[in-house]
Amino acid sequence: MANLDPMADFVTLGTEKWDRAAARAYQLERFLYRNQEAELRLLRPGRGQPWVSNPYGYVGGLDLARPELAQDLPEVLERLLRESRAPYALVRTLEPLPESILDSFTVDTRFHTFFLDLAGGADHVWKKKMASKVRRQTRRGLRHGVTARIGHLDLFDDFVSVLSRCWRDLGTPFHRPFYFRELLTNYGPSHSAVLNLYRGDEPVSTAMLLVNGHTVFHPYTGTLRDSQREGVNNVLYWRIIEWACARGCRWWDMGRSREDTSHATYKRPWGVEERPLFYNYFLAPGAAVQNLESPLVKLAVKAWKNLPVALHRLLGPPLIRRVL
Repeated sequence: MANLDPMADFVTLGTEKWDRAAARAYQLERFLYRNQEAELRLLRPGRGQPWVSNPYGYVGGLDLARPELAQDLPEVLERLLRESRAPYALVRTLEPLPESILDSFTVDTRFHTFFLDLAGGADHVWKKKMASKVRRQTRRGLRHGVTARIGHLDLFDDFVSVLSRCWRDLGTPFHRPFYFRELLTNYGPSHSAVLNLYRGDEPVSTAMLLVNGHTVFHPYTGTLRDSQREGVNNVLYWRIIEWACARGCRWWDMGRSREDTSHATYKRPWGVEERPLFYNYFLAPGAAVQNLESPLVKLAVKAWKNLPVALHRLLGPPLIRRVL
């Protein structure tokens, strides 16, 4: 299997298919800038709101293999913010911006993504990549007898059921189901799937899988709290590895986590390659990046955790539309 770098797959995942799903689900305004063969896509909820690449996601953004666009970026964004009265534009990249324009941006590198090399197949990953404690926890989860089902829109209702409960428990507003359905529809059954784990007939864990190039992504995933204690999330990850290897994928992007969190600690023993994500904010004069760790936000998270799931699903979309 060729030694392919997942960076190109990472950048191009969040392009037209993803943007179209977000724009349709939340009626987002779109901005497209092209320079020769390069392009940058930004979206926002409406006038006075920030522009963001790859809304509601963490992948995609600006391809820095095309420097002719990057050099023009400050001028393009300054004009865009002035004409649209937006406070800032967020451009996500997997590599740092060129030094020649770096001073124009405020850069956040707290988030990392984690790539698992799948070369050699699932058996090689199990024996050579995964730490012994990860294998032990996975075996424990397998002993609980959960079964995997892999499909597409036929498993969609169970996907939404599990994910909405997980997000409520985290205190995170939940998307309109239409948004998730649009993602699966846009990528199609040849490049997307739903993987659910069941205890009997009850769904307890889920993942949306998207394939781009040689890389599989799982942008939305969750395991019910009681099942996490039984090692079921390890089983979910192992089934993703088996599925991706059977498809011939070279990499699995295990998703974004802050470098100092328990989520990052959980991923590292799987044998991953860790890379920082560069969130480049271009600010209008006098503007500031929204602080998502303020006491007010923490209070809101606590309140969301106590909502009934049905109310949580009802109230989530109007709020999440404005938080790109």
